Amino acid sequence: MFNKLLKTNPGNYVILSIYTKKILQYAVTLKLIPENPMNNVIKPRQKKIYRDDNYYTKEKFHVYVLFRLLAYSGMRIGELLALKVSDIDFNTLQISITKTISSNADSRFELHKPKTSTGNRIISVDSDTINLISTLVKDKKMDDFIFRFYGCSKPYSPRTIALWKNKIIKKANLREISLHGFRHTYTSLLFESGVNIKEIQKQLGHSKVEMTLNVYTHLNRNNNNDIGSKFDNYLNN
Repeated sequence: MFNKLLKTNPGNYVILSIYTKKILQYAVTLKLIPENPMNNVIKPRQKKIYRDDNYYTKEKFHVYVLFRLLAYSGMRIGELLALKVSDIDFNTLQISITKTISSNADSRFELHKPKTSTGNRIISVDSDTINLISTLVKDKKMDDFIFRFYGCSKPYSPRTIALWKNKIIKKANLREISLHGFRHTYTSLLFESGVNIKEIQKQLGHSKVEMTLNVYTHLNRNNNNDIGSKFDNYLNN
């Protein structure tokens, strides 16, 4: 019975064996049996089950790294898709943003310089994200786009990423946001973490600090509702 239970429900096997041992030990205390037979029971080794889907395919790993970088860097989608391996400094954990990408009427991609001089910048990224990028580009050349279609040198288009995003949101039952919403989310979290406003402006590539403040004010307009009560609590405590 125990062996059958181990195969069908390992969790219940452990619980049942524990309680059985306690009951039999109580029987020993009452001198109903000379010893507890459960003391000599050897738990069979459970055969490890390997799932066929317990891994990311190369394509899905691309998708994961892309959206992580989008969420953890504050980059515009065009800036992210224009990244080449040579733009990543794996030692300093920095990324050089010198170009952006867009699709024309014929669905062909075009590379441009950033709209403003401040858009041309160097940003900092966390080590975990950089390590993921390092794994992703280990077989690529320095001049290769990081996020590109398989079998060719063409980078992904913003439209492709938007379709992926919509599919993920629907499957995970998340609230709908645009690709630019990742940039807004990143901005809000930087403010909440205490990063200096000028550093945030530099990271985002805003030409004026007022632009950065306007984004933050817009994102946090609902948090101002309790200013009066906060002020009152401060004075009375």
